[in-house]
Order: sequence, then structure tokens, then C-alpha cells
Amino acid sequence: MQKPKLSPEVQAQLQAAAISVSRGKGAVLFHAGEPCRGAFLIRSGRIKLSLEGNEDLYPTRFLGEGTVVGLPATLSGEAYSLTAETAERCRLSFIPRRKLLNLVRRDAAVATQILLLLSEEIYQMRKAAKAAASRVRKRNSRRKARPPEQHSTHALG
Repeated sequence: MQKPKLSPEVQAQLQAAAISVSRGKGAVLFHAGEPCRGAFLIRSGRIKLSLEGNEDLYPTRFLGEGTVVGLPATLSGEAYSLTAETAERCRLSFIPRRKLLNLVRRDAAVATQILLLLSEEIYQMRKAAKAAASRVRKRNSRRKARPPEQHSTHALG
């Protein structure tokens, strides 16, 4: 399922509160665990979102134009939970946390679309967790089905 995109009207409001930035391929926007500064609206290009070293728990996703990365951390004030890296050259709008929160407080259309994005993020996380749990159950059932390895108990000699 493709992540929902913001309407052109809401994108325009976010861009008005944002700082325009361009990044080449391979630029890290934020790492998992870093303090949150704000969110990024993708104006062009693609961003790779990953949980470094834990692809079993959260498969890498690629997001494109019209989507926002860093949104859960920006709204909660917690550290970023994923790492965001440019998969190609990108034009972005960086929206500082304080400015995004002010927009959400002032504008019902912005707030509604942000809630829809967060709902989709929760759905995707639950889907990824369910798939990871299924993989673990399958792995465990295969281990149980194998006969135990037999070790020699007599001395060599």
C-alpha cells in the first residue's frame, strides 16, 4: 500500500512554514535515536526509511513526492525511530517541529491530513510487526521439527 499523500493545499501550507533543502543521493536526514528536529516533506526524489540492522522487524520502505518523513517523532517530541536516507537526489521542505505543531493547532485540514498519515503509519507498523512475528514462528517451528544433533560422548583416542 502506498503511503497517503498530502493535498496540494496542505503541502503549500507546510512549504510556507518550511526551509527548502536539496540533498544528493545517500544523504542521511536523520538516524534512529537522534533527537527530533522536525519533519521533511518530499517535493521530488525518494527517501529510504529503515530500522538499521533490523530489517526483519521493519522492512526498508521507499517514499516519494508528497509524503512526509519524521512525522511521528515530530508530533510526539520523541527521538526518531527510523533512519531516513535519500535514495536519489531530493528536493525537500524541512518543517521545524514548533512550526508544524502550530499549523496542526491552527488548521483543521492540516490536522486531519496529518492524522490520516499517522493512521497509515500505525497500520504499516502493525503489518510489519505481524509479518515479523510470523517469520519468527516459522523459524521456531522449523527448529522444533529438526532432530537434535547427536554428539559423541566417548573419548577420542
